[in-house]
Amino acid sequence: MRFGNCLRMCAALIFIPCMVWAANLTVKVTDSNNAAISDASVVAVTYSTSGPVCTSMKVEADRVRLSFRSTDGGLVAKPLPAHYQPTSMSPALKPLVRHSPDGELEGFAICGENKKWVWATAKIDGNTVLVWSRDVPKPVAVRYAWGDNPTCNLYNKAELPAAPFQGGNEHDFQ
Repeated sequence: MRFGNCLRMCAALIFIPCMVWAANLTVKVTDSNNAAISDASVVAVTYSTSGPVCTSMKVEADRVRLSFRSTDGGLVAKPLPAHYQPTSMSPALKPLVRHSPDGELEGFAICGENKKWVWATAKIDGNTVLVWSRDVPKPVAVRYAWGDNPTCNLYNKAELPAAPFQGGNEHDFQ
């Protein structure tokens, strides 16, 4: 059986956790029993397995700068709905209460030396987030998505949500 001079095969996919290998092979059929692979190329395509993870916290005057890994091209503030359904048993919608209506990010709290937590304004700045509050002139710690059912909207470009965290001296904030 003859298949012609060249047979193009473009369907080899091998799934490995966190990576997809796509093989694009050109096979030259010389006779019915022999084939030679020419012009073979393998391309690795990575995909995300985690949302943004806070790696460091730096106090800059009255603000805190948080750095992240697993941003996959950048941090994103996903839009929040105006209403939500509190339980699946009830179709009634309730208005979503924003703790930081002036900020693009929701779910951040900050505290000062008095160890009193207040809702904070937060803004994406590259692969970092700036967090501040007028009520906390000297911040010492930051929390994100800290609660049983938090309203939060920090994601990476792969559309995976950021993990909850607390930054600061954890021995002081139990």
